[in-house]
Amino acid sequence: MERPRVICFGETLWDIIGGHAYLGGAPANVAVHLAALGVSVSLITRVGCDRRGRVAVEELRRRGVLVEQVQEDPRHETGWARVALNERGEPRYRFAARPVTPTSRHSTGILPMRWCSERWPSVAAQPGVRWLDGWA
Repeated sequence: MERPRVICFGETLWDIIGGHAYLGGAPANVAVHLAALGVSVSLITRVGCDRRGRVAVEELRRRGVLVEQVQEDPRHETGWARVALNERGEPRYRFAARPVTPTSRHSTGILPMRWCSERWPSVAAQPGVRWLDGWA
């Protein structure tokens, strides 16, 4: 049986909690967890041409995420946020550098399916590709 294939898209950034950096961004987190489950997963995202961006891509690759669709932005740094946990353990984010995504230099929104299929026709045309989003 062929492994399922998934494409995630959106921000990749670093969460700084108590002085430690953790790879974050909901789409990146989903991709990492799917890869851990044995799913063949690609991530379409954008990082800065900086140390944080290089380390993020290497970490994604090390965790089994296919990174061929990752873009590098020469003008904006890789996003990061300081995270504080309240008394219930719920996070509060303070973005020091806004994450960049494939849709816009500063956007953290969801990529529309049409936008992806127009810009990455080779990805959209792959057999078995299904586009899922929260706006159906």
